[in-house]
Amino acid sequence: MKKHIATICILWVAGFLSAQTITPELLNQLQASYQGNAHDRAIENALGQTPINNLIVNQANLLPVDHHFTYRVPQQGITNQKKSGRCWLFCGLNIIRADIMRHHDIKELELSETYLFFYDQLEKSNFFLENIISTRKLPADSREVDYLMHNPIGDGGGWTGVTDLVAKYGLVPNSCMQERLIAENTAQYRPIIQTKLKEFALEIRDSKASD
Repeated sequence: MKKHIATICILWVAGFLSAQTITPELLNQLQASYQGNAHDRAIENALGQTPINNLIVNQANLLPVDHHFTYRVPQQGITNQKKSGRCWLFCGLNIIRADIMRHHDIKELELSETYLFFYDQLEKSNFFLENIISTRKLPADSREVDYLMHNPIGDGGGWTGVTDLVAKYGLVPNSCMQERLIAENTAQYRPIIQTKLKEFALEIRDSKASD
């Protein structure tokens, strides 16, 4: 039974959708439906090693697709956010750097995403603590405090975040502050910052008794 799990699961779903009761007889029927021939083994091997989205692609439908274009959008080099949620920051800085390159006739330029990401995290940490201060007298189980403590800081942002950061902190080229592992793989350090922010939040809330 275990060897033929893929085929049996598909047939089980079909039986379920037709509202059949699963009985020992039905299970025996499902198992017997597997013939073990070359066709069935090929399907079993494919399902075991290949994502099903790749298996269901109809290659014949791909042939008529024309991958040649008369116009190609110019690009100024590819940037990589790696394993982080900084897509909004990369997108915004790529738009800005394209204008800088055209205006100053620069062939190659990458703005430092790490530079602005540092200040983004600093601003978000400060915003979190300011909210903790303003809610320090609320009960610990209030919805607002609960939300803050579960969401102290994150990677996400948007276009207004980019413009606000640039207006306040400016821009530097990537050569001045290059990518670091801590920025490329934020999942590794995020729990540490979140834990420290929560510790600070508890200290702030404990201090309300002395107000």
